[in-house]
Amino acid sequence: MDFAGGSVPTIVDIRRHRIARNTRQTYCHTSRAWWVALCVAALAAVACGPVTTSAFTPTSYHTDYGYDVAFQRGTKNVLPPVWRLDNFYWTRNGLDRKYDAPYVTTYKLDNERGERSRPFQAYTYELRYEHTVSSAEIWLSSIPISSTLRHKDLRILMQAYITELTQPKYEVVQQATAHTAPVVVGRPLTATLLEQGAATIAGQPAYVATLDVTDAEHPTPGVAGRRMRLVLLRAPGEDTSSVHNTTQRYPVVVVAGYSNMPTDFDASAADFHDFLQRLTINGVAGVRIDPPSASPAGPLTSM
Repeated sequence: MDFAGGSVPTIVDIRRHRIARNTRQTYCHTSRAWWVALCVAALAAVACGPVTTSAFTPTSYHTDYGYDVAFQRGTKNVLPPVWRLDNFYWTRNGLDRKYDAPYVTTYKLDNERGERSRPFQAYTYELRYEHTVSSAEIWLSSIPISSTLRHKDLRILMQAYITELTQPKYEVVQQATAHTAPVVVGRPLTATLLEQGAATIAGQPAYVATLDVTDAEHPTPGVAGRRMRLVLLRAPGEDTSSVHNTTQRYPVVVVAGYSNMPTDFDASAADFHDFLQRLTINGVAGVRIDPPSASPAGPLTSM
């Protein structure tokens, strides 16, 4: 059964993985560990998936947080077949979510009084697709954030998201031996903001940014690295966790992203725009992007 473009012949039976911490089960979706500096203390993910009821239905991908992504008209596809669904895999029991790093993240959140929740796991992505020809990626994430950020301006949340996105990446360039330690080198990244501005997605206020992310050694936009378009808005639903045997509710933001090589960026940008057009909240869909504001010529962040 081909699922390259999100194709589902019937309701997909996604097995739920469950976690018990101190006789308590937790659930939710989330984003990458780079949201850590803004609202969480991230811990290492473990090889057991969170509980979720987000699933494919006969007409859409339905999330736990009050929004859906409708299939393309006349199909069972979220995206055209040239896009391969990455964060699910087929098993004998049906379609299942990947639940190892980096597909699961562990979080602690602060409530309004600054009390920390117990650690809980959340899926990094609602959906993540890879293009089968180019290096393009499209993803959708539901990110729980601390209650202290409930009313934070979307522009500020986007800035924090980008800052964490460009934290240095570390890689082993020489393996350890019996007599020497491994050599680990940090790759500093630079993000150059190309345009940004307010938008309306599914009838909700949103914020959109387009940026180039490159190695700091090659900071010229469009020459190397990745070009990204990011969209951030608030989800209607909330997440829950427990503090001192009391259930706490946390706001959730939705982040949709498209990434590609700068030279190939325009080729698949229309697929991402169409994807956003079908994001639905309370029966409302559609995209309206205000005229973007120009960005300073210098890098937005440099690590």
